[in-house]
Amino acid sequence: MFKYFFLTVLSLSVFYLTGCKEKIVTVEVEKNANKGGLLFKIDKENAPKNVILVEAILSRIEFDTLKASLNLINDTSADLALNNIPIGTWKLNVNAYDSLQTIVYAGETAVNVQDGITTQVNLTLMPTSTGLGSIYIFVNWGKTPTTMWSDYELNPILPSPILSTPLPWYNQQKVLYDEGKFKMWFATFKYGFAPNTGYAESYDGFSWKVVKENLFSFLINDSTSNNRWDASCVVPGTIIKEEDIFKMYYGGFKNSTGEWHIGLAESKDGINWERYAEPVLKANSTEYQISAGDIIKIKGVYFLYYTFRPNPMTMPPYQINGGISLATSLDGKTWKRLETNPILTNTEAWEGSRVYYPSVIVENDRYDMIYMDANSSGFGLATSKDGYTWTKPNTKPFFTLTDTKGIKTYQVAYPACRKINNKYFLYYSGASSSDLVTNTIRVAIK
Repeated sequence: MFKYFFLTVLSLSVFYLTGCKEKIVTVEVEKNANKGGLLFKIDKENAPKNVILVEAILSRIEFDTLKASLNLINDTSADLALNNIPIGTWKLNVNAYDSLQTIVYAGETAVNVQDGITTQVNLTLMPTSTGLGSIYIFVNWGKTPTTMWSDYELNPILPSPILSTPLPWYNQQKVLYDEGKFKMWFATFKYGFAPNTGYAESYDGFSWKVVKENLFSFLINDSTSNNRWDASCVVPGTIIKEEDIFKMYYGGFKNSTGEWHIGLAESKDGINWERYAEPVLKANSTEYQISAGDIIKIKGVYFLYYTFRPNPMTMPPYQINGGISLATSLDGKTWKRLETNPILTNTEAWEGSRVYYPSVIVENDRYDMIYMDANSSGFGLATSKDGYTWTKPNTKPFFTLTDTKGIKTYQVAYPACRKINNKYFLYYSGASSSDLVTNTIRVAIK
């Protein structure tokens, strides 16, 4: 059986080389610095026994090739550093040599070196052969990973805690991988203000740059805009791309205590959007407030999974109940609710008074839904064979507050899971303070 060699690359701008050995030294970084660096964290303990030397090579058109190496036997450090790298996208080749100076493992990837930002890249070194070719067959059994999620050690990813004071409120994030980039749309607001939608981009899914914080205009003095059903809220529910057109199914309302509906907006670039005049799915007496969770398309039929709750202001105590429902469509605009709604409700003690905010992945005729509980304490899993009927294989959540790393968070909420480049990314929202007023965006991977 082949053994793979894993290493982690951290892109930094706070170290340099001195003397004949690589040494890492923390220094002050100028605000206008145009260079960064790479720090390789190599797992020496689990490295294959025949690997003696690891070499990293950075190359880029019209730039000098940069190299650094680490001897796993003689060097006491497990870190390998390259510095003074011009910012931009570089090709990274990593070779692992045996005692005969033969390359026995190799890997390559693109690395985006950014000014003052830390980037994590996970690279797998594949075993090489000498004289004979090899075929590597990867069998996917169509099961979304439900355990052993690895929370990102530098969480949160938005906003950066060292760049924003006070921190803005970001949550309800949705991510697509498009044209070689991770693209994220997220809710942005401060308590008491109208929720809007922001947009950010990333090359690796970990280091993000906010391109625009408010994509939609709420023109209070404009009678036409002020009378819209979504005059006070436009937050992303789910985003898909079809025929070069981005389609956002979003949650909106005019009054936060009134009905919430689901609208549709379209865009050519993901930044400039045109909203449809009317909701594509309206609230009703049973589902008084609704919000889009995720959308999939199977054999020409759109499945829209959404959250609902009844009128929360009926009578005290104001217990927030609700669940997850399904609507289907042939054109993505005219929707029909499932007659047997809801498809998922609270049945386990840990879920509290409701389950909501579904994220759905389909692989090899298997449907997996990740959802959150009423208390923002964890994420649960439901499965289905047809997208209509769902069951819960476990009685406990598969990801909770105890699984988080990085800066302490006081909740885990709004899961959004996607499989990108054979890796599962679970984006979620956290609270940076115990009063839950300030929200941030975080990520776990599998």
